Amino acid sequence: MMEYGFVLKKVISAFCMPLPLAALLLLLASLLLGCGRKTAGRWLMLLTLAFVYLVSIHPTGEWMARNLEQQYPAFLQEERKPVDYVLVLGSAHTSDASQPITSLLSTVGLARLMEGIRVYRLNPGSKLLLSGFQGRDQMSHAKALQSVALYLGVPKQDMILEERVKDTREEAMHWIGLAKNSSLAVVTSAIHMPRSMYLFEQAAKEMGYQPSLYAAPTEYISHADQAYTWENWFPSGKHLYTVERAWHEYLGLMWAKLNSQIN
Repeated sequence: MMEYGFVLKKVISAFCMPLPLAALLLLLASLLLGCGRKTAGRWLMLLTLAFVYLVSIHPTGEWMARNLEQQYPAFLQEERKPVDYVLVLGSAHTSDASQPITSLLSTVGLARLMEGIRVYRLNPGSKLLLSGFQGRDQMSHAKALQSVALYLGVPKQDMILEERVKDTREEAMHWIGLAKNSSLAVVTSAIHMPRSMYLFEQAAKEMGYQPSLYAAPTEYISHADQAYTWENWFPSGKHLYTVERAWHEYLGLMWAKLNSQIN
């Protein structure tokens, strides 16, 4: 059973996302109108609708995501020393016997695994580290990653699994404890990389180790020098998805920094 603190954190973060937040603001605006405070209620409703529009257009999501994704460059082996461990951070999967193994992982999970295998193959003798707990599925995410990696030709003896970690902080504490002072390439989505690297650096400080940490970002959702068209200014669910992912990372990074100050 999942820890109550983990579930509570997920619930609170869900309510802080753009659409639930907008719904709460609209509810407050309705209450203000019902209580006779019509001017305040109308202004709050108008501002909330403007907020919903802004978080549903392409330029907003592109700007928010790019500010995170451009902080770490792509992994290029010629610029690095050999890596001992290549870690693929967990994401999501769904077991379904009626679907091929290529559909086992989410789009995010498959992109991360493919980049992890690429970096692993650039570093002969390295170990591929796979993370993720079971959640509501019958299989842990680490096992799901392993299944696809085996299908793609990675030897089982070159993989190390951790099936209990539930979030990035737990992953950081566990894998820094394994890598210690060795070199470790962290593979995750480019938008998730700033928070991940911060947590791994904090974990190394807390545990007294000095590993060589390398970022290997993948699964980019923003693109430099992209020209805008009139269609980009129309609200869309896919633009809202980009904003939500970036929003989640900004909140997570803020919480990670606040938590490190408290502790």
